[in-house]
Amino acid sequence: KKQGHWSNYPVTALTRICRNFPGCKGFDAVLASDLPGAAGMSSSSAIVCAMFIALDTVNKITTSKRFKQQLPTREEFYEYLGCIENGSSKGDLTGDTGVGTFGGSEDHTAIMACQKGKLHAFSYCPTKLQSIINFPKDLVFVVGVSGIEAQKTGNAMKMYNDQAICAKTASKILGFVNLATAYKAYTTNLQNDNVAIGHVLKILLNDLEAKYNLVSSKQPLKDMLALPRLKQRVTQFIVENFKIVPGVTKALNGNWEKSDLSELVQ
Repeated sequence: KKQGHWSNYPVTALTRICRNFPGCKGFDAVLASDLPGAAGMSSSSAIVCAMFIALDTVNKITTSKRFKQQLPTREEFYEYLGCIENGSSKGDLTGDTGVGTFGGSEDHTAIMACQKGKLHAFSYCPTKLQSIINFPKDLVFVVGVSGIEAQKTGNAMKMYNDQAICAKTASKILGFVNLATAYKAYTTNLQNDNVAIGHVLKILLNDLEAKYNLVSSKQPLKDMLALPRLKQRVTQFIVENFKIVPGVTKALNGNWEKSDLSELVQ
């Protein structure tokens, strides 16, 4: 493996898959892309998915007894592709160091589940399909590239991983397995609308501060885990996942021309 080099992804993917599914035959491949390098457009996850597809084409992995036992649903398969990248184990499919990043399976799910003209909404941890809507024909996605390179396995790894570490640390302090579970627990008997989100978020952040102060008084935390940073990450996660994403999905599934999407980002 070469730290920060794109070849790290196919090497990591092929090594992991062949170890999890012994007896795979090899193949010759040429990789080409017209995407800007290290531009945050999921090209790395696309390589991981492509390597599995190629290896499966040669070895029929998805029809094997082991695959069906370990990954019985499409969603669990998408999670496994994410595990290849982050190094986590998936059931009896033992993990390793991955590529060194702590990402999830969002990109892999989008790549493998996408359909032309459709918009899929998934929730994660575990991966679960929430809805499929017809994407309005008079709308397009516009992707702008700044030109700044941010290599996830190179110069941007620490910044990238800090996001996952902050979310995991905040969850642990609050006493939950992840932030999604924490938020859902705090919203018991409350409607999931904009007012409820702000109200619950305020309560959750107050509890986070109280528990943080208790923990830090016994064991000092590193600078990157300072309370303001944790609060910022928790706020971003909850607003994005429980306000913006559902709000945009609802608008696109209805009369989007009359929807005031600006309310979602205030």
